[in-house]
Amino acid sequence: MVDILLATYNGEKYIREQLDSLLSQTYKDIRILIHDDGSGDGTVDIIREYRESFPSKIEIIEDGCFFGNAGKNFAHLLKFSTAEYIMFSDQDDVWDEDKVRLMLGAMKTAEKKYVSEQSGDKSDFPIVVFSDYEVVDENLKPVNINEKHLEVAKHYTSFNRLIVQNYVTGCTMMINREAAGMFGEFDPRMDMHDWWIALYTSAMGKVIHFPKKLMLYRQHDRNEVGAKDIKSFSYRLKKLKDPASKESKEDGYQALELMKERFWSELPGDKKRLIRDFLGMREKNKAERIKVLMKYRILKSDTVRVLGQLFFI
Repeated sequence: MVDILLATYNGEKYIREQLDSLLSQTYKDIRILIHDDGSGDGTVDIIREYRESFPSKIEIIEDGCFFGNAGKNFAHLLKFSTAEYIMFSDQDDVWDEDKVRLMLGAMKTAEKKYVSEQSGDKSDFPIVVFSDYEVVDENLKPVNINEKHLEVAKHYTSFNRLIVQNYVTGCTMMINREAAGMFGEFDPRMDMHDWWIALYTSAMGKVIHFPKKLMLYRQHDRNEVGAKDIKSFSYRLKKLKDPASKESKEDGYQALELMKERFWSELPGDKKRLIRDFLGMREKNKAERIKVLMKYRILKSDTVRVLGQLFFI
């Protein structure tokens, strides 16, 4: 079985299309777990309506818990998932009818290859598989954006690259039970659920890109996280002026501190050395920090972003 975790909040405008696409999957052994984050519109009424029509496919977690944050909502949903494989769904996208089937095939191929190569024991080996998406507007029409300019245009999956930039979008992911079991309690140092999962999986398992567009990624004025042209002049000027850009390096420090607390005894030696040196940068001067970044290739996705990274480090 595959659990599809659907986090909702004021999504009445688009959620019917997404639920229809999930229920139309060619792979039928699915369960849709839904947790609403305190919607003030008709979202909950809509999902209750769908549950009445599809009681064997849809389960709503109504426990009175509200978080005000999509990452925390997804983390909460993970606690209720018991399936061997798990996917994350936003409320406003539309999935290709073959998305679950193709992702599951890629996952099982990866397990067959890497589990036998690495540990020989499936229970010890977390895997993330993630696909591509097509960026569309609120009416599901293709957006005029150069796909080479998207943050996920490159598909770096190594631990060193993921420390400073997330290339794995949550709504494109499938994770196995081993990866899910390592998530733990939500911690603010995770930033977002998808980055945290990709980060620890890249350190102790395998993150794999499946090069096929399997969903329409809807962009509108209420996206909590969306697709951005990171190479546009306006985006780069905004990031340069944003005080948060100077502090973004703290995200990597905090995430690795959390990894050190939770997984130190399980981490391979090369990852321990990288983490020690990266965390040690806070005590070093700028030249020494740059030296560490270059040694381990802890770099962002393109030349301009790397220059910004080195400027603010």
